Amino acid sequence: MIDPDDVIKAKIDSQGRVLIPAAIREAMKMEPGGHVAMYLDENGLHLVTRHFTREQLRREIAAHVPEGVSLADELIADRRAEAAREEQE
Repeated sequence: MIDPDDVIKAKIDSQGRVLIPAAIREAMKMEPGGHVAMYLDENGLHLVTRHFTREQLRREIAAHVPEGVSLADELIADRRAEAAREEQE
């Protein structure tokens, strides 16, 4: 794993491209032909992979779901209750 305190330099070529070093590609689980998202904020340019974004969202959502609760089970129960109400109408 790459130490977050390590600074890895990269050069911008004449077409504005930056080669991402292999150690970073491996740590970020980047694959040839894969996609990344970039955004700019007050802290600089950020480059994230879909895998990273998915995992970050999963952690953020999980932080709001009580232990032992299945959102899928709750959704299924809601759909069944809705279907039962429709049958009664």
